[in-house]
Amino acid sequence: MAATPRKQLSIAECDALFIRPGTFFEMGPETIDGREYRVWKNGWRMVRPYLVDRMNKWASRVFINAPRDEPYPKDERFDYTFGEIHRRALQVAGWLRETHGVRVGTRVGILGFNSVEWAVVWVAVHLLGAVPTIINSWVQPDALVHCLSLSKPVLVLADAKSADAVAPYESQLGAAGVGPIFAWSTMEHLAHKNHPVVDLWRVPVSKEAVLAVTTGEGLESLTPQCLGSIFFTSGTTGLPKGVPMTQQGLLHNLKCGQSMVVRAALRAGAPLDMALSLAVTENTEQSRALHAIPMFHVTGCGQFLGSFNDGKKMHFMRRWSAGDAVNLLIKYKINQVSGVPAISSAILQHPGLPDDHHLTAVMYGGAAPPERLGADMKARWPELVLNHAWGMTECQGLITSFVGPDYLERPKSCGPPIPSNDVRVVDVETRRVLGPGEVGSLEVRGFNVCSGYLDDPVATAKAIDKDGWLDTGDVGHIDQEGFVYVSDRIKDIIIRGGENIASEEVENALYLDDRVAEAASVPVPDDMLGELVAVGISLRPGVKATPEEIIAAAAPRLRREARPVFVWVSDEVLPMNANGKYLKSEIKKIVQARYKLHKARQAKL
Repeated sequence: MAATPRKQLSIAECDALFIRPGTFFEMGPETIDGREYRVWKNGWRMVRPYLVDRMNKWASRVFINAPRDEPYPKDERFDYTFGEIHRRALQVAGWLRETHGVRVGTRVGILGFNSVEWAVVWVAVHLLGAVPTIINSWVQPDALVHCLSLSKPVLVLADAKSADAVAPYESQLGAAGVGPIFAWSTMEHLAHKNHPVVDLWRVPVSKEAVLAVTTGEGLESLTPQCLGSIFFTSGTTGLPKGVPMTQQGLLHNLKCGQSMVVRAALRAGAPLDMALSLAVTENTEQSRALHAIPMFHVTGCGQFLGSFNDGKKMHFMRRWSAGDAVNLLIKYKINQVSGVPAISSAILQHPGLPDDHHLTAVMYGGAAPPERLGADMKARWPELVLNHAWGMTECQGLITSFVGPDYLERPKSCGPPIPSNDVRVVDVETRRVLGPGEVGSLEVRGFNVCSGYLDDPVATAKAIDKDGWLDTGDVGHIDQEGFVYVSDRIKDIIIRGGENIASEEVENALYLDDRVAEAASVPVPDDMLGELVAVGISLRPGVKATPEEIIAAAAPRLRREARPVFVWVSDEVLPMNANGKYLKSEIKKIVQARYKLHKARQAKL
């Protein structure tokens, strides 16, 4: 007689098993800022001791493979071990302490693209219990000045290009309370620009200052609730907002990533001991990861922070390029890729990637992936571990996440909330809490959620209520099993004659067309209905198609209201920000301008 199949545990049942008292993943209540949250009871709670422990453990391993800063060529790359990064960071930290008085809580600006210098400065600041104030190097000068003036770092360390960008505004920044801006490059072309320069490989520092950093002198006041970092939002709808994160909040994702493995194993029927072992057993073989997301983004910095945990080798890219990424994958036998879905899609579709190249793990988030992407990745690499997540800067980059079969069976979902978070759906207008399957505004609560925006009480009050619930700005629903589905940004919903049309619906229909590499739906104005659906797309390499052919292929897959009336076929990749997210505002401008010309031509016929 056949055995009765074992009933699959629910997400809640899994979590109850592995976060209970006495386990490695134990969670319990803790009061933070007057509110009670679930927090990890074990593990790292402050950044410095975590970094020091891990850098000592993996001292002889190669940690970073990267080019030097521009104008050095991008293909001239160097390896740096964990031990080398530690030694360099101790020297820089000693200089910061001795020359600039940096101590616990002092803000130090970091401005630049991915490089070993960026990494050394970031580690050095944390060795002092100070606060890396991380600025997006891609933003326009007005936003750069705003971010620095808002955060007021005592000094700023920047790559040569970024130092050049802020040079015209140094007097304005000084008046706003921003300290001196140092370039971490000794390139001769900087001399005539009068930049203060610090050579990170030969910093002028005394042995006594380095010893003070090494022994942790003056760190008695450092606590888990001390400020651990300041990030900035992308600023797509205005100037960026500062997001302060605590030491404890900054480290919370370390446990979350491991806990997803436990959940997946328990859902697959593994006993608890086996599930826990899978999550915490260190892999003796070093993983090799592509690091294409900018470190000034919460995801890129979070991935860098996590790489210390398992001694991963990180291959830095200054800026995203699919061709460059594939070349790095081949040359260095890289087996892990993470970032936004567009990165994974571009690698999967690239004709230069050999059939026998093996990926072991892919993680993406930050934007909704094409519905078919997970299945396409597994078809290419059947043993691949796939992880999809949803988050935002205000939550240290993570709200929901899942791994493996749960994702493949629900490709439109972004997973259940991580164990530390609660997610709910509320009515956009009344804020009434909605039930399973009902669509509304998504809100999140947890100890990883920031307490507010930096020196912006008005924006804080709009986004976070008195109980700590953060309005994510996303619209979606939660199903009966607790899986979250994000339909769109509320501001990107297309309203056609009173009918709400989510980007996800239109874009997933387009992605079912094998000719389409990228798709972004945007509204175009209409006198009768208010808005109509239009899209911008790019095609896969070597493919040709007309807008009419794309519309015809998508039409049977979409309800009448969601069918695009216009398609712009871009000859290049669609406009993206530094983090690989599509710039809908830019795409909308282009599409609407072309649609206006299209309508004018039609009127003359």
